[in-house]
Amino acid sequence: MCARTTQSGTQSVAASWLIGSNVAASPEAAALKKIYGPHVYEDVSVAMEAITDAIATFEKSQVFRPFNSRYDRYLKGLAPLSAAELRELALFNGKAGCNSCHPSSPCSHGEPPLFTDFSYDNLGLPKNLLNRFYADPPSINPDGAAST
Repeated sequence: MCARTTQSGTQSVAASWLIGSNVAASPEAAALKKIYGPHVYEDVSVAMEAITDAIATFEKSQVFRPFNSRYDRYLKGLAPLSAAELRELALFNGKAGCNSCHPSSPCSHGEPPLFTDFSYDNLGLPKNLLNRFYADPPSINPDGAAST
């Protein structure tokens, strides 16, 4: 529902109003009022800030991302990996180079690994010039219309 940066704010405001209206009419409306105040839905920008904060808080919770896989338990010292799994992990972190884009070690502050470095890497596949992304202006896509 997000508007592109090249469009006017009209679409974005309309989408925000629609999202806020839907949340205000939902069973969760009372919970947001309890946390963010009784007037949370009176201003679209305040409502959207509360909604996005609530989503971000949920995404940080153990309910959303429990980190309870076998590998997570291995990192916590709660489960062993088999000999084959240890070989695969060594390959992943070594010769295969997977961990250059998909870090598998806990973060420096102790957070479990997310297996992403949040970057885009071209794996060597050729451009699909039929992809509309390549028609975007260079302000949006540096490899866009001016470069093709």
